[in-house]
Amino acid sequence: MPENAPETVAVPPAFRRRRVTRTAAAIASSGLVVGLGSVGVTPAIAATADDCDTGNTVTAPGDDAADIQVLLDADTAIVCLAGAFTLSTPLTFDHELTLFGLAGAQLDGDNATQILAGSAGADLVLQNLAVLNGSGVDGGAVYVEGDIEVYDSRFEGNVASDDGGAIYHDGSGFAIIEGSTFTDNSADDFGGAIYGEDVIAVGSTFSDNSAFFGGALYAAGSAQFESTFVGNDAFVGGAVVAQDYSASLGSTFVGNTAEEDGGAISSYGLAYVLNSTFVENSAAGIGGAITSAYAQIGLSTFLDNEANTSDEGERGDAVLVYEDDIDSSFIVGNIFAGSRSFPQLGAIEDGTWEDRGGNVFSTSQATEVAIGTAASSTLFGQSVAQIFGPGASLAANGGATDTVLLIPGSPAVDIVPVEDFLDVTSAEVASVFSAVDAAAGFSPVSDTPDEDQRGEPRDGLRDAGAVELQADELGSELAATGVSNATTVGWLGAAFVALGSLVLLVRGRRSTV
Repeated sequence: MPENAPETVAVPPAFRRRRVTRTAAAIASSGLVVGLGSVGVTPAIAATADDCDTGNTVTAPGDDAADIQVLLDADTAIVCLAGAFTLSTPLTFDHELTLFGLAGAQLDGDNATQILAGSAGADLVLQNLAVLNGSGVDGGAVYVEGDIEVYDSRFEGNVASDDGGAIYHDGSGFAIIEGSTFTDNSADDFGGAIYGEDVIAVGSTFSDNSAFFGGALYAAGSAQFESTFVGNDAFVGGAVVAQDYSASLGSTFVGNTAEEDGGAISSYGLAYVLNSTFVENSAAGIGGAITSAYAQIGLSTFLDNEANTSDEGERGDAVLVYEDDIDSSFIVGNIFAGSRSFPQLGAIEDGTWEDRGGNVFSTSQATEVAIGTAASSTLFGQSVAQIFGPGASLAANGGATDTVLLIPGSPAVDIVPVEDFLDVTSAEVASVFSAVDAAAGFSPVSDTPDEDQRGEPRDGLRDAGAVELQADELGSELAATGVSNATTVGWLGAAFVALGSLVLLVRGRRSTV
């Protein structure tokens, strides 16, 4: 049970592990930001095809897994693979290693063995590989005690009897995933695809993974992502569980399910969401899309998410929070819509919501009892058809992730107000971004709301939700209503510099040599 929770309150299972209470200042001062940069996004040993020669390349058919192990035993820094290899025992290594895939590179555990196992301090980089059908206790495919970076790779059909269906990252470092796919991986306990301390996933897709906690990802520290999560399943946290904090920037969650709490995300500390889309996620308990100690959510779209607890006051079809003793939970510039009449926002124990304006609800104001005082610019009772048109659905509307497009004339267009109501501690914000910028190889994905989830500009008055309609999408008459207003830009910039300063979501920029 969380500390100081009233004994008369039944705390759901999702809340019974531990509570982490790092604020933005604490995160910055703890060295986490610097730590992110210190990982470096250039792989431990950067590799390209030019680094592959007859001395470090293993090719199938002809060569086999034993030939790979010979190179690993010789502490070969870059090992190149071509063709498909079926393993009967794990490949082991105790040094900084890059495995680089050439044509058709594939490692297959044949549902009988773990594929890669690294010893303490051995960093691992995987590039251009398919890693399939691994089977292990911790880490169905990969067990690593150093940092791990995965680029342009595919993990499929891996199974762990404990944690980390595809990858188990054991240590205080980072698991960085970019441009990769994780499909049909499973773990009996934590992290259907990945178990790690701090996990960063950019430009990746996680689909149909399953576990007890965190259907796709389980982070013992933080989970930070700009990716797509589809059809993942867990008892708690259908797609993601983060013990410390979670940060979703430019991500899409669709059809993830939890048998208890947090259909898409369950965060035991902070949940930050910016420019993200949540569609048809569901929880049998509370928090159809997100359950978190507290949350700060902006310019995001929630459509047809469901929480199905019998206690309507603790439901939260979209998001539920349960604490209010660290920082306030707030919403600004979002769309919360669905065909049901249950509350989109929920709060239990000490949880409360602050409405900072520019939000659009399909439910009535009387239904949203978790909001203390509704902002004058927030709209209630707007139907899904009014907001998105008939047949609202996800589509490829540009950008790296699918989104739900507004229709011209939607009540969400140009609703975010020209008002400066956010108290921003500029020194704290500056110190956080200074640390990020100074860290080699990393920069924030976005520190202002100047772009929507697709990367399209947000000019003048902002639209609520993850998508900003552009002039060619609005039509000439409606486009003329778009106002370029410096006050609006300043207000939103302040609001989401604060949000972005806490998110700390960073993108790795790989260099090639």
